Amino acid sequence: MKKIINYILLILWLFLIFYLSSETGSVSGANSNTIIYNTLNVIYNIFNISKDNLLNTVDKIVPILRECMHSLEYFVLAILIMNLLRIYNVKSNLLFISVGLCFIYSATDEIHQLFVVGRTFEYFDIFNKERGTAASNEMFKFFDRGNNTLVLRPDMTPAIARCVAKYFREETEQMRFCYTAQTFVSTGQYKGKLQEVTQVGAELFMDDSSDADAEMLALTIECLLESGLKEFQIEVGHADLFRALVEEAGFEEETIETLRDLIESKNFFGVEELLGKLTVQQGLKEVFVKLPELLENLKEAADFVRARSKSERVYKALERLEKLEEILKIYGLEDYVTIDLSMLSHYSYYTGVVFRAYTYGNGEAIASGGRYDGLVAQFGKEAPAIGLVIVLDQLMIAMERQKLFGETALGGTLLVYPKEVRAQALQEAKKMREGGQVVQMMRKSSKKEIEEYVAYAKRNGNDSLIYLTKDGEKQQMIEAK
Repeated sequence: MKKIINYILLILWLFLIFYLSSETGSVSGANSNTIIYNTLNVIYNIFNISKDNLLNTVDKIVPILRECMHSLEYFVLAILIMNLLRIYNVKSNLLFISVGLCFIYSATDEIHQLFVVGRTFEYFDIFNKERGTAASNEMFKFFDRGNNTLVLRPDMTPAIARCVAKYFREETEQMRFCYTAQTFVSTGQYKGKLQEVTQVGAELFMDDSSDADAEMLALTIECLLESGLKEFQIEVGHADLFRALVEEAGFEEETIETLRDLIESKNFFGVEELLGKLTVQQGLKEVFVKLPELLENLKEAADFVRARSKSERVYKALERLEKLEEILKIYGLEDYVTIDLSMLSHYSYYTGVVFRAYTYGNGEAIASGGRYDGLVAQFGKEAPAIGLVIVLDQLMIAMERQKLFGETALGGTLLVYPKEVRAQALQEAKKMREGGQVVQMMRKSSKKEIEEYVAYAKRNGNDSLIYLTKDGEKQQMIEAK
């Protein structure tokens, strides 16, 4: 009897560990937070403690308690194994065997978690500050059982770059990838801003040419046209242009950030006022003041900057944009593109051409992208790259406001039948479907006339309507065109 009880307890405990590890990361984290929050809430009420810092306390306690609970569950497992081994008179190396069996089970449990939906978080380090992705306070963070910090992906590009470096290390020719994925950014107090968005993206690796830049821009334009949009514009800039100019000017980091904000918001007076307080070459001062205005003609804008700068990096950036413009003219897509020398990149991993697409009906960018030649190298592989992403949520908002969602006709045949001839109706529908026809079945209510179903079919765009009477007679109420 004792042996049976020990076996039951062991099996139940193994099942409990398996069940808990089968929970998705979000569910597991949420459950931990809820339990600890409710417990602390009760304690705070009993001792009349202020709850101002309750949430912060929960954030600090959760990772510690999760690690303790993880250790506790395997401690209990070791005790149960030891008790069972004692029944079989195993005395030598009892502790060693028990710990070894626990280790084996924990290893299988970790393998099992690889196949659990929602456990595909990325490590926080992939999106660290040095890689220039989303700010730390904008990420949704979690902790695994090893106390590693995990995040819901705020950005797909670093994750793809890591995969390319890991799985395609030896590849030296072009690689093209596409994806559909969700990204998550904590927008905090910004009401109405989506925290989860669906992105469709494409990446081109191992090609550092202007042709690759033009190809990704052309792909972006073709995708937007295919969606039904006709009126949109893609702003194109160069990430290294601004960096080269501020380096030539010798600005400090604080000044650079202030200047960046002013230029991005096209605050001409603010830029002029800031530069008036600094010691900077007159030519460069003129460039920074005029930069947001240099939109109409790339050649004139480039000549204006060249005449006032001595930086080779500036010259290279301008030449790259000029080449890109030439190739886009060959594509015949230049009308959709505006070269904006004041355009700044949101992500510091961008090294070359950057772009964002806008349309009316939505203040947010519906697509964006850029060149990131140094990002993959941070994961161990030299690989120039450029990518694009279309934000489906923003695209659909724009399409809805532009009334591009027309009514979709169902097509096919609507087969209406009373319950008395159900068997005949099912056979008829089967026969028609086997013949390649689209058939929608609908049982007729005794309270409705057939004319109501005819009106329904017309509203929904059915090509035809067949009515099976109670006598099994087929009546064509709407003729197929």
